[in-house]
Amino acid sequence: MGSEAELRQEPTIVIYGGAFDPPHIGHRLVVARASELFPKSRMWISPSPSPAGAGQQHKTPGASYEQRVDMCRLNFADSIASGQVEISLLEAQLPAPNYTIRTLQHCAQSFANNRWALLIGLDQLEQFDRWRNPAEILALADVIVVSRNSESSLSDAVLRMGQKLGLVAELVDTHKMRWQKLSTFIYLLPGCVSDAASRDVRNDPNLALKKGWLAPELADYIQQHRIYTK
Repeated sequence: MGSEAELRQEPTIVIYGGAFDPPHIGHRLVVARASELFPKSRMWISPSPSPAGAGQQHKTPGASYEQRVDMCRLNFADSIASGQVEISLLEAQLPAPNYTIRTLQHCAQSFANNRWALLIGLDQLEQFDRWRNPAEILALADVIVVSRNSESSLSDAVLRMGQKLGLVAELVDTHKMRWQKLSTFIYLLPGCVSDAASRDVRNDPNLALKKGWLAPELADYIQQHRIYTK
């Protein structure tokens, strides 16, 4: 176990990366929950120009990078207005595809004296061992895991992922774990956030709007720019 001072350390910057193709209510609720957990942290929403997928299964977004940035600004407008959240264009400056390890290495070099965290969903945690350099990612950043649309045990998922990487996690408190050989933490945010999924929004934006998955201004943007039309 670390010292009491080490255990009190919290991230100064939380990175929420992804394709955001498109962003939706689920993404917004995830950011709201993380912001409540870490009110003093800066939240960076980081749309990827060239999203890297686990196991080399890279994604080809249906919307352009510029459109996805615009949609993120609309989707997270209230959080941005609060001053705690900002849209980061950092990954547009980095080589494609946008591997998380490259982003974190760049951040560690370019923005010194920060403690970093990644905000991910349970689905991403379950395939985390297939990311590029997963153990190195865990050495550089804390991880905040949101269950999103699953009630599976987050702590069990962390333990399974650790076994795949040869790492052992120990419970610090009810919603916090720590890697024994690293100085980073895993924060667990259980409970269903939303069953919205970008894939379903792309398939039928109008239905997503009716379900409350898509903000009206975002639905208007998608219609205006004829994104995801078949």
